[in-house]
Amino acid sequence: MSRFDYDNLESKPINLYLSLIVAVVTALFITSSMGPAIVKPLLLDGSLISNGRFAFVYDAYETIEDDGAVSVVGIGSSILMAGMNGTCMQEESQIENTRFYNMAMSGGKPYSEMIQIPALVEAKPDVVMVEIGPNSLYGWDGTQYIEGITDYNEFRFQLMSMGMTNEDIDDWYELLDPIDQNWIDTNQFDRFDAWSEYSRDAIEEYLRREIDGNSSALNPDSYSYVPEFGSKEWDQYLSEPNWRPSKFDSKSPTDIREYLDERMPSKSKQGVYNPKESNTQNHRALDYIIHSLLNASIEVVLVGIPHHPWVNEYLESSQLDGMNSTYDRYLSLEGITALQMYWEEWPSQAFSDRNHLDAEGRLIFCQRVTPIIDAVLIGGDPYAIQIDPNVFEIKLSDNDECLGSNENLILKETENIIEVENYSVCYHGAYYIDSTWQFVSEQEITSGLGYMVSLPDTKSNSKDTTDGPYLGYNLSILTEGKYYVWIRMFGPDGGGDSIHVGINGEPLTYGGNGLTTSPPSQWNWVHTEINISSVGNHQLGIWMREDGVKLDSLIITSNGLFDPSDSQIIEPLDLCYGGNETFSNDLTFTEDQGLIIIEAEEYSTCSFGSMQAQDSLWDLDFEISGFTGQGYMVANPDVKTNIGDSTDGPRLSYNLSLYSTGIHHVWIRMSAPDGGGDSIHVGLNGNPLTYGGVGFSTSPNGEWNWEIITINVTSTGLNQLDISMREDGVRIDSLVITSDLEFIPG
Repeated sequence: MSRFDYDNLESKPINLYLSLIVAVVTALFITSSMGPAIVKPLLLDGSLISNGRFAFVYDAYETIEDDGAVSVVGIGSSILMAGMNGTCMQEESQIENTRFYNMAMSGGKPYSEMIQIPALVEAKPDVVMVEIGPNSLYGWDGTQYIEGITDYNEFRFQLMSMGMTNEDIDDWYELLDPIDQNWIDTNQFDRFDAWSEYSRDAIEEYLRREIDGNSSALNPDSYSYVPEFGSKEWDQYLSEPNWRPSKFDSKSPTDIREYLDERMPSKSKQGVYNPKESNTQNHRALDYIIHSLLNASIEVVLVGIPHHPWVNEYLESSQLDGMNSTYDRYLSLEGITALQMYWEEWPSQAFSDRNHLDAEGRLIFCQRVTPIIDAVLIGGDPYAIQIDPNVFEIKLSDNDECLGSNENLILKETENIIEVENYSVCYHGAYYIDSTWQFVSEQEITSGLGYMVSLPDTKSNSKDTTDGPYLGYNLSILTEGKYYVWIRMFGPDGGGDSIHVGINGEPLTYGGNGLTTSPPSQWNWVHTEINISSVGNHQLGIWMREDGVKLDSLIITSNGLFDPSDSQIIEPLDLCYGGNETFSNDLTFTEDQGLIIIEAEEYSTCSFGSMQAQDSLWDLDFEISGFTGQGYMVANPDVKTNIGDSTDGPRLSYNLSLYSTGIHHVWIRMSAPDGGGDSIHVGLNGNPLTYGGVGFSTSPNGEWNWEIITINVTSTGLNQLDISMREDGVRIDSLVITSDLEFIPG
């Protein structure tokens, strides 16, 4: 068992001298029963075994028993270990003085973890989370023992039994296969011998540290390192163990698919993805665990953790029925809460590999699970807890904000120039790409205020995907047909000279090297073609393909003979601020107790009119008294334009976050100067609702009036309410959206 290399010592006399010291000190420790005291710290720090976590269980339960807190303990495999951040759960919990302990174990299964249950019961936690996934419910035979299960069990059982007392030997012993009973030290004398086997190696390690200044201990950040029992770091470790770095954070979706294609066909045939319904070693162990905890009046929460959302594509439709049946069987027991999340589809960015969560996944687990545990602790109904759907979103950090102007750029001339920094919307790239579009102010070498560059330049390449960061430009197209998009670009080298270009989210530059600029290290005009099949609003998109690339300006033209190097100065496009730059920032209004109240000027997005209303726009005004908020919106100019049943008029859109489906009332406070300026169109999610008459009108003229329209909401979450001008001159002050059909605005 020794790792000590005597050949590295300087002389044979030193060897002999050291050997004598080791022999004497070992005898002293053995005879004085000091084996555990000298050995245990070296087990935890990885000097003597491959994973110190295998040796921390009984000391951990001693800490939990003495903590004086409301205690929640999680046991299971590395899947739960990777998913549970006890520190986060303590901060998320609404119950004072609650501690969450992560006692899950790499390779753990009910069969291997059941032997710790007497010590767990003695620690008197309030709730125990027991992981049950497909990997928890398989069985094995003698052939499978040869393939490695017995090696793991032998190591775990021998090491665990060293820390036991006689009181820890319980009914679980009879559930062990005969071969595994051999590894359990059932009396104090056998446990003393087991400690003594590690004593010589421990003394050698201490002498090596003292004489050579070398240590076999793992780095404190290592996955397998455990701090010394009772230390300051020990207490935090019990809630927040060391986790492995994410494997998938550096992989593209294509790489992840290749990874799963390589591993899942064989993995899907193994026991970990073929759970049985009952009568395996793990099922019998699970029965023992659950009934032991319930008999001790400890609440049990059965936890199923999702695997990567693509994993189930490799499984047969009924392959996991054994897991479902196991959950159903335990639901009939009082004191059991089933939190089966396996079938929930969490985002790909939440996973470190095919079945383990990463840092983002732990945050989701924390926010998803803690409210359930709180309900169990206070005796509430955990199944009645409503989980905010936003917890499943992978949120960007504060310094990763990407806000566009939501401007709508109307193409009026033959050639139209857009400064690249005047993008309408932008999005960050996929989680494996660190680059973002960043603005650099430099007017001497560019037009406009500067240029956009994808930084940092780490030679990331998103290939034929839209995973790179995105810039979008909202366009109002008056004439359908072919357009030529010219882009002034700069590539520092061959590894940072390409982008993808597309229309309405569909890239058009796949199949090669994207849209590329050359020669490197200078500004060049390059172009591609897009086909617009309909008039109205469209979005031109630019995705980073290689980071480091720089963009200065765009020219969009229907003239196939146009050459930007021969062009004169072109006026920039008009911008749709609707007269109110302050609120054009993609606001979303959330329902509160069935009610949303919006000032009309607080629109989420806007667009210009087109066709016969191409000169119309929504302006913020405050000349007519009686308005609320900062003012009201008026469709200008009032030249008696009437567009009838169309949405060619300028539009105001309001993003709504709704919690209920069904009938809602929309109240709109309106005013008309006369009968030729008293109507709008109202729509939901792009579908006009007021065609076939005179639109949605108001009367009497010259007054503020509340008008009502009914909408049918078919899905919760984000919905968009649209208000389009039908007749110019009409005024809009405020809106109320409500599911309370008895509500009347005051």
